[in-house]
Amino acid sequence: MDFKTNNMKKIMIFIVMLLGINTVNSQNNLIFNKVITQNLSAGILTVPEGKVWKITAAGYTFKIDGGNNIDTARMPFWINEGSTIATVSSAANINSVSILEFNVVAISSSSGGSSGGLSAEGLEFNKVINYQANEYATDLYGGPIGSIEIPEGKVWKITRVTVTYASNTYPLKTEDVSAVGLYLGDILIFYRPFTTGYSTSSYDSYPVWINSGTKELVIGRESANEGTQYRVTISAIEYNIPE
Repeated sequence: MDFKTNNMKKIMIFIVMLLGINTVNSQNNLIFNKVITQNLSAGILTVPEGKVWKITAAGYTFKIDGGNNIDTARMPFWINEGSTIATVSSAANINSVSILEFNVVAISSSSGGSSGGLSAEGLEFNKVINYQANEYATDLYGGPIGSIEIPEGKVWKITRVTVTYASNTYPLKTEDVSAVGLYLGDILIFYRPFTTGYSTSSYDSYPVWINSGTKELVIGRESANEGTQYRVTISAIEYNIPE
Protein backbone atom coordinates (compact mmCIF):
# COMPACT_ATOMS: atom_id res chain seq x y z
CA MET A 1 0.00 0.00 0.00
CA ASP A 2 2.80 2.38 0.92
CA PHE A 3 4.42 1.69 -2.46
CA LYS A 4 1.20 2.56 -4.31
CA THR A 5 0.63 5.60 -2.12
CA ASN A 6 4.13 6.91 -2.80
CA ASN A 7 3.67 6.41 -6.54
CA MET A 8 0.39 8.29 -6.46
CA LYS A 9 2.03 11.14 -4.57
CA LYS A 10 4.81 11.32 -7.14
CA ILE A 11 2.29 11.38 -9.99
CA MET A 12 0.30 14.17 -8.31
CA ILE A 13 3.45 16.21 -7.70
CA PHE A 14 4.43 15.77 -11.36
CA ILE A 15 0.99 16.96 -12.53
CA VAL A 16 1.14 20.01 -10.24
CA MET A 17 4.59 20.85 -11.64
CA LEU A 18 3.30 20.65 -15.21
CA LEU A 19 0.38 22.92 -14.36
CA GLY A 20 2.78 25.36 -12.74
CA ILE A 21 5.02 25.43 -15.80
CA ASN A 22 2.01 25.99 -18.05
CA THR A 23 0.87 28.89 -15.85
CA VAL A 24 4.31 30.53 -15.95
CA ASN A 25 4.52 30.25 -19.74
CA SER A 26 0.97 31.50 -20.33
CA GLN A 27 0.93 34.87 -18.54
CA ASN A 28 0.31 36.87 -21.71
CA ASN A 29 -1.90 36.73 -24.77
CA LEU A 30 -1.21 38.24 -28.18
CA ILE A 31 -4.07 40.44 -29.37
CA PHE A 32 -4.09 41.63 -32.98
CA ASN A 33 -3.51 45.39 -33.27
CA LYS A 34 -2.91 46.36 -36.91
CA VAL A 35 -1.30 45.60 -40.27
CA ILE A 36 1.89 47.49 -41.10
CA THR A 37 2.99 47.83 -44.71
CA GLN A 38 6.23 49.76 -44.85
CA ASN A 39 9.15 50.48 -47.16
CA LEU A 40 12.42 49.90 -45.33
CA SER A 41 14.23 52.47 -47.45
CA ALA A 42 12.86 55.13 -45.11
CA GLY A 43 15.13 53.83 -42.34
CA ILE A 44 15.21 51.36 -39.45
CA LEU A 45 11.92 50.08 -38.03
CA THR A 46 11.67 49.37 -34.29
CA VAL A 47 9.05 47.21 -32.56
CA PRO A 48 7.27 49.45 -30.01
CA GLU A 49 7.11 48.65 -26.31
CA GLY A 50 4.37 46.17 -25.42
CA LYS A 51 4.15 44.84 -29.00
CA VAL A 52 5.45 41.91 -31.01
CA TRP A 53 5.67 41.74 -34.78
CA LYS A 54 5.00 38.87 -37.14
CA ILE A 55 6.84 39.63 -40.40
CA THR A 56 4.84 37.77 -43.04
CA ALA A 57 6.48 38.92 -46.28
CA ALA A 58 9.41 40.99 -47.53
CA GLY A 59 10.48 42.15 -50.95
CA TYR A 60 14.15 41.58 -50.25
CA THR A 61 16.60 40.24 -47.67
CA PHE A 62 16.75 42.27 -44.44
CA LYS A 63 18.55 42.32 -41.07
CA ILE A 64 17.13 41.97 -37.56
CA ASP A 65 19.00 43.82 -34.78
CA GLY A 66 21.91 44.34 -37.17
CA GLY A 67 22.64 40.62 -37.32
CA ASN A 68 22.80 38.16 -40.18
CA ASN A 69 20.70 38.59 -43.31
CA ILE A 70 17.20 37.07 -43.09
CA ASP A 71 16.14 35.22 -46.22
CA THR A 72 12.61 36.02 -47.38
CA ALA A 73 12.00 32.27 -47.74
CA ARG A 74 12.05 32.02 -43.92
CA MET A 75 8.77 33.89 -43.48
CA PRO A 76 6.96 34.31 -41.20
CA PHE A 77 9.44 35.68 -38.66
CA TRP A 78 8.50 36.83 -35.13
CA ILE A 79 10.38 39.59 -33.29
CA ASN A 80 9.97 41.11 -29.81
CA GLU A 81 9.62 44.68 -28.57
CA GLY A 82 12.75 46.75 -29.05
CA SER A 83 13.98 44.68 -32.00
CA THR A 84 14.87 46.48 -35.22
CA ILE A 85 14.53 45.72 -38.94
CA ALA A 86 16.80 47.26 -41.54
CA THR A 87 17.31 46.77 -45.26
CA VAL A 88 20.49 45.45 -46.85
CA SER A 89 19.76 47.05 -50.22
CA SER A 90 19.42 50.65 -51.35
CA ALA A 91 16.87 49.70 -54.03
CA ALA A 92 13.71 51.39 -52.71
CA ASN A 93 11.41 49.51 -55.09
CA ILE A 94 12.03 46.10 -53.48
CA ASN A 95 12.32 46.98 -49.80
CA SER A 96 8.70 46.63 -48.72
CA VAL A 97 7.68 44.51 -45.72
CA SER A 98 4.30 43.26 -44.55
CA ILE A 99 3.89 42.98 -40.76
CA LEU A 100 1.18 41.97 -38.30
CA GLU A 101 1.46 43.89 -35.02
CA PHE A 102 0.14 42.33 -31.82
CA ASN A 103 -0.39 43.79 -28.36
CA VAL A 104 1.09 41.77 -25.49
CA VAL A 105 -1.77 41.62 -22.99
CA ALA A 106 -1.82 39.94 -19.58
CA ILE A 107 -4.30 37.06 -19.45
CA SER A 108 -6.16 38.66 -16.54
CA SER A 109 -6.89 41.77 -18.63
CA SER A 110 -7.65 40.03 -21.94
CA SER A 111 -10.94 38.48 -22.92
CA GLY A 112 -11.61 35.08 -21.47
CA GLY A 113 -14.18 34.21 -24.11
CA SER A 114 -13.91 31.66 -26.85
CA SER A 115 -11.82 32.43 -29.93
CA GLY A 116 -14.15 30.41 -32.16
CA GLY A 117 -14.46 31.83 -35.67
CA LEU A 118 -11.18 33.76 -35.45
CA SER A 119 -8.01 33.14 -37.41
CA ALA A 120 -4.66 32.38 -35.79
CA GLU A 121 -4.02 36.13 -35.98
CA GLY A 122 -7.21 36.92 -34.03
CA LEU A 123 -9.11 38.17 -37.08
CA GLU A 124 -12.64 37.30 -38.20
CA PHE A 125 -13.11 35.87 -41.70
CA ASN A 126 -15.28 38.03 -43.97
CA LYS A 127 -14.94 36.80 -47.57
CA VAL A 128 -12.68 35.51 -50.33
CA ILE A 129 -11.39 38.06 -52.85
CA ASN A 130 -10.74 37.11 -56.48
CA TYR A 131 -9.63 40.31 -58.22
CA GLN A 132 -8.93 40.45 -61.97
CA ALA A 133 -7.75 43.27 -64.24
CA ASN A 134 -6.88 43.40 -67.91
CA GLU A 135 -5.36 46.83 -68.51
CA TYR A 136 -2.70 48.83 -70.35
CA ALA A 137 0.24 50.49 -68.62
CA THR A 138 0.65 53.56 -70.80
CA ASP A 139 3.57 55.37 -69.15
CA LEU A 140 7.17 54.81 -70.27
CA TYR A 141 8.16 52.61 -67.35
CA GLY A 142 4.77 51.31 -66.33
CA GLY A 143 2.01 53.21 -64.59
CA PRO A 144 -1.30 52.75 -62.76
CA ILE A 145 -3.72 50.12 -64.04
CA GLY A 146 -6.47 50.59 -61.46
CA SER A 147 -7.19 51.00 -57.76
CA ILE A 148 -8.47 48.76 -54.98
CA GLU A 149 -10.39 49.90 -51.92
CA ILE A 150 -10.07 47.87 -48.72
CA PRO A 151 -12.89 49.02 -46.42
CA GLU A 152 -12.25 50.55 -43.01
CA GLY A 153 -12.08 47.88 -40.32
CA LYS A 154 -10.87 45.24 -42.80
CA VAL A 155 -7.51 43.81 -43.79
CA TRP A 156 -6.50 41.65 -46.75
CA LYS A 157 -4.33 38.57 -46.64
CA ILE A 158 -3.00 38.22 -50.19
CA THR A 159 -2.19 34.58 -50.89
CA ARG A 160 -1.30 34.64 -54.61
CA VAL A 161 -0.70 37.15 -57.43
CA THR A 162 -0.14 36.51 -61.13
CA VAL A 163 0.86 38.96 -63.86
CA THR A 164 1.07 37.97 -67.54
CA TYR A 165 1.07 39.81 -70.85
CA ALA A 166 -2.40 40.01 -72.38
CA SER A 167 -4.02 40.72 -75.73
CA ASN A 168 -7.55 41.79 -76.67
CA THR A 169 -6.95 40.39 -80.14
CA TYR A 170 -6.04 36.99 -78.73
CA PRO A 171 -7.93 36.70 -75.40
CA LEU A 172 -6.45 33.31 -74.52
CA LYS A 173 -2.86 34.42 -75.05
CA THR A 174 -0.75 33.95 -71.91
CA GLU A 175 2.88 35.06 -71.90
CA ASP A 176 5.25 35.34 -68.95
CA VAL A 177 6.36 38.81 -67.97
CA SER A 178 9.98 39.82 -67.51
CA ALA A 179 11.53 42.69 -65.50
CA VAL A 180 8.09 43.63 -64.15
CA GLY A 181 6.77 44.41 -60.68
CA LEU A 182 3.25 45.03 -59.37
CA TYR A 183 2.58 47.40 -56.48
CA LEU A 184 -0.52 47.76 -54.33
CA GLY A 185 0.00 51.17 -52.81
CA ASP A 186 3.68 51.23 -51.79
CA ILE A 187 3.92 47.46 -51.33
CA LEU A 188 5.49 45.22 -53.95
CA ILE A 189 3.16 42.21 -54.24
CA PHE A 190 4.64 40.61 -57.38
CA TYR A 191 8.08 40.72 -59.02
CA ARG A 192 9.80 38.99 -61.90
CA PRO A 193 13.41 39.86 -62.79
CA PHE A 194 14.86 40.12 -66.27
CA THR A 195 14.28 36.46 -67.13
CA THR A 196 11.39 34.78 -68.82
CA GLY A 197 9.26 32.26 -66.98
CA TYR A 198 8.08 31.45 -63.50
CA SER A 199 11.12 29.45 -62.44
CA THR A 200 12.05 32.47 -60.32
CA SER A 201 9.23 31.73 -57.89
CA SER A 202 11.62 32.43 -55.01
CA TYR A 203 10.59 36.05 -55.50
CA ASP A 204 7.08 35.10 -54.36
CA SER A 205 6.69 35.78 -50.64
CA TYR A 206 3.11 35.21 -49.54
CA PRO A 207 0.98 35.91 -47.68
CA VAL A 208 1.21 39.69 -47.88
CA TRP A 209 -1.02 41.60 -45.46
CA ILE A 210 -2.53 44.93 -46.57
CA ASN A 211 -4.30 47.43 -44.34
CA SER A 212 -7.46 49.39 -45.12
CA GLY A 213 -7.68 52.31 -47.53
CA THR A 214 -7.71 53.01 -51.26
CA LYS A 215 -4.57 51.63 -52.90
CA GLU A 216 -3.37 52.35 -56.42
CA LEU A 217 -2.45 49.25 -58.45
CA VAL A 218 0.71 50.09 -60.38
CA ILE A 219 2.85 48.22 -62.90
CA GLY A 220 6.57 48.99 -62.82
CA ARG A 221 8.96 47.76 -65.51
CA GLU A 222 12.54 48.14 -66.59
CA SER A 223 11.97 48.98 -70.26
CA ALA A 224 10.23 52.01 -71.77
CA ASN A 225 7.55 49.92 -73.43
CA GLU A 226 4.42 52.05 -73.67
CA GLY A 227 1.02 50.53 -74.31
CA THR A 228 1.76 47.04 -73.02
CA GLN A 229 -1.33 45.17 -71.86
CA TYR A 230 -1.28 43.10 -68.64
CA ARG A 231 -3.57 40.52 -67.11
CA VAL A 232 -3.49 40.65 -63.29
CA THR A 233 -5.12 38.30 -60.80
CA ILE A 234 -5.07 38.68 -57.00
CA SER A 235 -6.34 36.02 -54.61
CA ALA A 236 -6.92 37.23 -51.06
CA ILE A 237 -8.91 36.68 -47.90
CA GLU A 238 -10.65 39.66 -46.35
CA TYR A 239 -10.86 39.73 -42.55
CA ASN A 240 -12.78 41.90 -40.12
CA ILE A 241 -10.79 43.43 -37.26
CA PRO A 242 -12.74 42.51 -34.10
CA GLU A 243 -13.74 45.49 -31.95
